Amino acid sequence: YTATFTVDRSDADGRVSFTINYTDKAGNSGVQLDTTDISSGTTITVDNTSPTVDFSVTDSNNPNSDNPFNITADFNETVVGLVVGDFASSDGTLTNLLNPSGNQYTFDVTPTADQTSTITVEMIDEGVTDQTGNTIVRTTFDVDFDDQAPNILSNVTDSVVVYGQDLTVTLNIDEVGELYYALVPNGTSATAAEVK
Repeated sequence: YTATFTVDRSDADGRVSFTINYTDKAGNSGVQLDTTDISSGTTITVDNTSPTVDFSVTDSNNPNSDNPFNITADFNETVVGLVVGDFASSDGTLTNLLNPSGNQYTFDVTPTADQTSTITVEMIDEGVTDQTGNTIVRTTFDVDFDDQAPNILSNVTDSVVVYGQDLTVTLNIDEVGELYYALVPNGTSATAAEVK
């Protein structure tokens, strides 16, 4: 005899309990059985939880200027059917999908050169599943990519400076960052020790 249990999406994860009632043709009822009475082939476990993935920049730099840069994808459980085409990028080419250990995967993102922008990497293919067939949760991850050097927008100095007065130099750059400078005689290169 065969009994079928159809799992509903709302069923909680875990072991399914059941009972077996039976009678003979004369209507005599047998002793009710449950999962504790039968020792073979009776374990039914429900898994309704979709796998998830967490993204990170492998070298921990965000914003990032590396081209290409490497993304790590950590899944919370074993997934089936994963290929590089299951990921997408808003502005870049994805290549070199590797599985260095367990449920961790890495791949390279090669952005379009010469830009300062937020690149979105995402898990797009619901065909990727866990071992019981639950589809992946769609996930996105933003990387601030910047391979553009900052530009000095203005250079304002005192027009006349005499001995004993301070020389004032005001520099504005076109993006957030740190400004390093060195004051050296005209035509002389700055040494590393002179850079502030």
